Amino acid sequence: MANTASAVSKMPVEMWREIFHLCLGTEYVDIRGWLRTYEFLRGKVTEITDANQIRAGIRGTLSLVCRRWRDVLADMDDNMVVAGPDGAAIWPPGRRMEHAKHAVYVSNTSYYLWKHGEPWWGVNGGNLGSSYTMNIDQLDAPIIQLIGVNLEATAVERCLDPRGGNIKALSVMFGIDRTTAFSFRALTHPRLQHLVALSFETRYPLKISEPFSLPSVRCLFVKLRWYYGLDREQDTLSKLTFPKLSAFELTPKGVEMEGLKTDVEGFLLTHAETIEEVVLREGFCLSETFDVDKSLGRLWRYERHPSTSNIFRDWDWLDLYCEPLWPLEEWEPWE
Repeated sequence: MANTASAVSKMPVEMWREIFHLCLGTEYVDIRGWLRTYEFLRGKVTEITDANQIRAGIRGTLSLVCRRWRDVLADMDDNMVVAGPDGAAIWPPGRRMEHAKHAVYVSNTSYYLWKHGEPWWGVNGGNLGSSYTMNIDQLDAPIIQLIGVNLEATAVERCLDPRGGNIKALSVMFGIDRTTAFSFRALTHPRLQHLVALSFETRYPLKISEPFSLPSVRCLFVKLRWYYGLDREQDTLSKLTFPKLSAFELTPKGVEMEGLKTDVEGFLLTHAETIEEVVLREGFCLSETFDVDKSLGRLWRYERHPSTSNIFRDWDWLDLYCEPLWPLEEWEPWE
């Protein structure tokens, strides 16, 4: 036992942190790549919180081994908090918002509490999913996810006392509201000038008032939904530039693919000197004339995933409100 304790104490803390990162599934970017490191930004709230509970269990078990491990693991708690419309923490019980490193703001608080066995009726007004808007100065952690929540850059009446620190990662997913356009103007806020990872959902064609650039973004997830209320002659991805962009993932839902191809190819060529990872989902592919190897010389990861769409999976907003009684794979498609 003494020899074991001596070996533990002699090993550098930095090495223990790397080992624990592997145990917790939170490896560094240089091990996993940008997209795998930040893929939680496009996850559903229950997937995110379930993964958080698993990591908490692993940390708790490892912390019992010795005091040194406990001290190292104490600094590795991601302090994730789920909050509702009033900005107050609703999960996990007893955690305070000002201690959060990762804050998930949701519109459907009742569903979430029910899923995790908490009393839900009447909590935060028994909110069943009404969308609301938050200002960036209300966001209270370095990692932010908004699910069913709109984002705006201007001040609002119920503004909370902001922490004022830089936001490192941001995800904005609208869920059921297919007509909502992402507020690109909100990205000009000073707290986002050091943003490393960005994930957003918006209607397509895009609606961008003027070109802009985010100097620090390295990882970008984009989910597009076709909005038939817009003319085809609209803004394109080419208005968005990220000088340090290393990783790009695209998920188009119901978007007219041919028109999107030219847009995406132009966006990739704009970032050809820095882009290293590209993942295309829902059966989207680049045109045959676009030579990926020649056009994107730094690329080391290129993946294309087939479409997962069917009459029920297209309604992914259902996951926010109900749990299927049996697996979707067993549902017979409509004729």
